[in-house]
Amino acid sequence: MSTKDRASSSVLGNLLRIAKISFFLYLFFYFFGTSLPFRETKIDVDEYASNSFRQLVFSSLYFLSFISIVPVSQKVFKIIKEEKFLFIFLLWTLLSTTWSDYSDISFKRWIQIFGGYIVCLSAVIYLDSQENILKYFRSLTYIYITLSFLAVVIVPGASMDYEGSRVWRGLAAHKNLFGELILICTLIVLFSIRYLKTKNKTIDYLMLFISLLLLLGSRSTTSLMVLIILGLIAFSSKTQEKLGFGSLSKWIYYTLVLTILAFYISAIILFPSFLETIFGALGKDMTFTGRTEIWVYVIGIAFSTSSLFLGVGYGGFWVYGSPNLIKLYSLTVERPIQAHNGYIDLTIETGIIGLSIVIIMIIWYFYNNLKKTDAQHWKYLVIATLIINLQEATLFKVNAITGFLFMFSYILLFSRIAFQEKK
Repeated sequence: MSTKDRASSSVLGNLLRIAKISFFLYLFFYFFGTSLPFRETKIDVDEYASNSFRQLVFSSLYFLSFISIVPVSQKVFKIIKEEKFLFIFLLWTLLSTTWSDYSDISFKRWIQIFGGYIVCLSAVIYLDSQENILKYFRSLTYIYITLSFLAVVIVPGASMDYEGSRVWRGLAAHKNLFGELILICTLIVLFSIRYLKTKNKTIDYLMLFISLLLLLGSRSTTSLMVLIILGLIAFSSKTQEKLGFGSLSKWIYYTLVLTILAFYISAIILFPSFLETIFGALGKDMTFTGRTEIWVYVIGIAFSTSSLFLGVGYGGFWVYGSPNLIKLYSLTVERPIQAHNGYIDLTIETGIIGLSIVIIMIIWYFYNNLKKTDAQHWKYLVIATLIINLQEATLFKVNAITGFLFMFSYILLFSRIAFQEKK
């Protein structure tokens, strides 16, 4: 090997290490956060902007990931050419910051989301196989599950009062966030059991048992419902594959899904009392604990002063001290920092145009997911995110683990299609 080849190999080796370290640390801080656990902290809309340590850590990771992709810019452009709509949406959100009343804040929040996009690009380019990617997630989630279990058993601060009883919040600030993190951990455990080739699955099954126990202890109805729905989807998908009737089995499968959806919509209109009974059994009401009121308020406030098609600008609504929030807080007892619906948040900030791009993005993802790649199982993280965003806003939100995993899964699929590699 010539001196030039050795130097080139050394550079690529260093870039690979940078990409791996950046991705692992990025995931680590998404799971464990940048604040000390077990504290009674009040989360507000400016929490992440004012956290100096968080800013330093994540800015460094964005920079390192960017350095790693500069020498492989051709691969980056190839992925962007395949995925298209996520990049277009990021450009639209950047443009929307120009008409935000708080352009500086909007731009900072955009940098954080775009930084996550860069981290994802670096990871899918340099991590050399699906198995290695899953191992990264597996090692981190198993550490998180173990420490969370020890916390709820030993540390009193790992639980909190909720509606007259104690529920688990583990290492997270709130039980719902804890439920969301444990839901992700549970899915990663299931992926590991199914796709990682290990001689002994005992640890995997033990982690699955503990993660399910923690999920129940969190009493996060949304996360529990998402896991059940994903299980039904996986079962239906497996069943339609085993029918062996080709397009006929797919027709039956999609007809079943559409029938369930039609039944749900019809029940809302014709038999609301029936749904009230179901949601009541799950600890919810038809307003989703007052969330529907918030939806109406934020839509009315946002579009009373901004364009329905353009929105108020990315990151421009949930700004502490803004007239929008002052008006919202005068109408509600609670002081929400999101609309508790990701699609409403996208609409009020990026307008009908932004929401339309996201819808096209989702359709494009599932259309291309039909192609034979080794990234098929990651679609369940996308589906989980889409369902969660019916009651929580995590899509393209700072510090939202499911929002980040939606973006990662999206880019991962198109990186496999772009390179046509079965790694």
